[in-house]
Amino acid sequence: MIVFTTKQNNVISQAEKLCKSLSLRHFHLFAPCFLRYSFSNIPSSFPITSLAITATVEKLEPVKDFRLFQQIVSFRAREYWWGLEPGDIDIDSHLNHVSVRGDIECLLARNALTLAPTKEIIDAMQELTLYNRKHFVSERRRCFDVFFLTNPIIWLVPGSQMKKPIPLFAFDSSSSTFQRFDHPYDILPLFTLGCYPFHSVMHNDFALSRSRPIHETSLGIFNLSLDWGSDYPHVGSFINSPRVAAIIAA
Repeated sequence: MIVFTTKQNNVISQAEKLCKSLSLRHFHLFAPCFLRYSFSNIPSSFPITSLAITATVEKLEPVKDFRLFQQIVSFRAREYWWGLEPGDIDIDSHLNHVSVRGDIECLLARNALTLAPTKEIIDAMQELTLYNRKHFVSERRRCFDVFFLTNPIIWLVPGSQMKKPIPLFAFDSSSSTFQRFDHPYDILPLFTLGCYPFHSVMHNDFALSRSRPIHETSLGIFNLSLDWGSDYPHVGSFINSPRVAAIIAA
C-alpha cells in the first residue's frame, strides 16, 4: 500500500473532484499524468539516500557513489558546446557523482533507473547550447558561469533496462518505517542533488527508453546529447583537437 503525505492526499482529492466534474469515470487511468504534473514542484521531504528496493531495515545496503557520466570519448565536442576549454570536463568531479544506497546504485549502473532533470532545466541547457552554436569560440557562454545550478531539481525515473517493475521504499530513520513508491514512481517527489544537470543528461541518453511514444522531456534530452556530440569549429584553443592533429599528421 502506498502512503501519501497530507499535501499529496489533497492533490488526489482535487483530481477526483475534477474527474467527476468532467465525467471521467476511470480515475486510475487519469491519475498518473495528473500526479506527475501536480507533484512536479513538491520537493522531497527525505534524501535520495533513504531510497532502497527493500522494506526491511536489516537488508538496507550502505551508501555508495555513482558516476553519472562515464564515457571518455567526444570530450572536446562537449567542452566546446558547454562553453568550456579543452580539458575542463572532469568525470571524477563531485558534480559527476551522486550518493545512493547500493541497490539503487546497481539499478543506475544497469540503466534500470536514471536521474533526469526537469523540463525547465532541459530548456535552459538547450538555450545555452543554441547560444554557443551561434557565436564565435571566444564569445561562448561558460555553462558553469551562466548555468550555475549545482543543486538541480531531479526526477528519479525508470530506465530502459527495467524489465520488471520494482517498487522503491523510502526509509524514515526517525520512525523506522518505510514509504512505498510503485513503478513508474509518479508520486515520487523531486530531489535536490549535488550533481550537475549536464552530467546527468549524459547518463539519461544511455538509460532512457527510445520506445515510442517518446516523452517530450526524453526527446529534449536526446536532442541535447546529439547536439553535444556534433562536430564543432576547430578554432582557438580547439584547433589542436585530436581530430585536427590527426589530419595535420597525415
